[in-house]
Amino acid sequence: MQERYTYHTGRLMRAICLGIAVFTLSAACPTGLDAQPVDRYVYFEHPARSITYDASTLTGSKRRVAIVRSEQSMRVAPGAERLVEDAVYHWELLLLGLEIPYQILDDNDLGKRIPDAYQVLILPGVESLSAGQKQRILEYMASGRGLIASGRTGFYDEHGVSRGAGFMENAFDVDLIEDLPEQPHGMYQTIDAATMLSRGIPPGFLLNVHAQRQLSAVLPRAHQAPGTIKTFESGDQAAFDGATLMLLGASSDARFFWMRFQPQDIARDAGQQKNYQRLIVNALASFTGSRSVFVENWPSGHSMALTVSALPSPGFDPMSYLTNVSQFVDYASRNDVPVSYYLSSSEVTLFPGVFKRIIDSGAEIGLSSDTDRMLIADSTETQVERLLRALDALGRNQAHGVYPQGGFLGPNSIRALDQIGAAYVIESGGSEMVPGQLDWWKYADYRADFVAPNGKRGPASAAAENPPTRRLPQIATIPLLDDGSKEFLKVYNRIRAVAGYFFLPFYPELFRPYSSERNELDGILRLARRENVWIATASDVLVWWRKRANLRPEIVFSGENEMRIELQWNVANTLKGVVLDVHLPGVLQQNIHVSESGSLLSQDPEHERIRIKMDPLTGDGNHVVISWDR
Repeated sequence: MQERYTYHTGRLMRAICLGIAVFTLSAACPTGLDAQPVDRYVYFEHPARSITYDASTLTGSKRRVAIVRSEQSMRVAPGAERLVEDAVYHWELLLLGLEIPYQILDDNDLGKRIPDAYQVLILPGVESLSAGQKQRILEYMASGRGLIASGRTGFYDEHGVSRGAGFMENAFDVDLIEDLPEQPHGMYQTIDAATMLSRGIPPGFLLNVHAQRQLSAVLPRAHQAPGTIKTFESGDQAAFDGATLMLLGASSDARFFWMRFQPQDIARDAGQQKNYQRLIVNALASFTGSRSVFVENWPSGHSMALTVSALPSPGFDPMSYLTNVSQFVDYASRNDVPVSYYLSSSEVTLFPGVFKRIIDSGAEIGLSSDTDRMLIADSTETQVERLLRALDALGRNQAHGVYPQGGFLGPNSIRALDQIGAAYVIESGGSEMVPGQLDWWKYADYRADFVAPNGKRGPASAAAENPPTRRLPQIATIPLLDDGSKEFLKVYNRIRAVAGYFFLPFYPELFRPYSSERNELDGILRLARRENVWIATASDVLVWWRKRANLRPEIVFSGENEMRIELQWNVANTLKGVVLDVHLPGVLQQNIHVSESGSLLSQDPEHERIRIKMDPLTGDGNHVVISWDR
């Protein structure tokens, strides 16, 4: 057993903790309050704004987490040594960033009885296991403690001879599939809303996983798949349907989280790193009985959000478009459906009566442009002029929401939206399922606009050293997940599974009294009302999401029969409809009591969770006390 906390090869810089024998963090070390590194160059806020854990069971001076560094597994195939070394290294970086003390175990340790002190056992790339080691792992899992494993666990014996997937299939209750089309560019693993692992992660997030050596995946039998595989090549997707690269066992006799990939296989951009690390934090907390509080995505406990939008298509026929808009206004009024309209102003001015009906209906009015010609081909100056002309024709002072025809954006379009002060833009072709922030750097290079305090202009590196005085564009995005098939029910079901946001694009020129599009819309709206979906305009959804981002729950006390949660909210406005999802492992749910500041909405004894409505929230002094009988 290796009595150390720094990596045995010295790859963890000794500057982190200077080889301290007992796990402490000196003043020279990271505090952990703003760092959770898997990649040493990636840092983000900890804990996430939308979730807090009482992780006291893992912090402190006692080592309750063990990482197995398997030299057996380093010898099974070419490249295996580097794979295992890198996986262990990245696990150590993560645990150091979280200030969680850990112990390194070797193959000999794994062949003995694993001490009760270890609440979580981590097997990074441990593909070589003897019969005795396999038995020790099964005994460990049966004890109710948590296991995190990656790779084809136990695929080889201690001599490197392939023994197949028998151990994995038995331990994790899965079927291993290996006859899959190669994915040389990697693939996505979705993270849905079905498990505790998705907490604090954007709905429907796509984890970008590097290409796997000896590609394989699993088909779950009884346990939960936290998501599914999405291939880069659409023609390969059918071969992966039903399969997953992750599996969560959270029953009384099986507490494990298995991943086909290793930590170093996750893309290195900050968003990918942040959400992978949140995934691991969620697993650690779940296995160690940590209490937690999470702010649900949508107000009043709605299952998802839905906006019905009327969008113009490039090159549409104005007469047909506006005639059908009139019918669509009638339809929305009869069915009490709030609609967000994005209008091309030159056609509206030709049909003022239709425009007046839209205004009188109380619908949200968004901007497309002055004509149905796409913006993207014009200069910045021309696009600004066209957008301002459209605003004037629509009688609007500011462009709250903009839909560029076809959802096409270019560098000049971004600059134009910035100059007219657009609050949000409808962005198609993305993968997100919630409102976000425009990645302007992907479209427009603003480095020439950076002005440092010393008055010098320069590239991004200079601006990083001297923060710019110019405020960078702050344009929100509304995701448009329209693959062109117009099969909106499939998209609805996919977004419903992750509790996301469906911006349903409806093209009025296709709207007919007995059309398939209208029938599908009827069905979706009936289903949405039955499933407690929040049907709202794009502006309402965006305002809620932005306000929610400022809400921070904190567990300030967690005792034997009581927990106090403070809600820090740095916005002056009142926020209504906040629902807290609280995980209370080991607590008899039927004896729960909630202070007057909140109301108990529901109890889920099977998953040891309760939901509390906090309404309304003001700028300060928000808290709730949960207690239970001993």
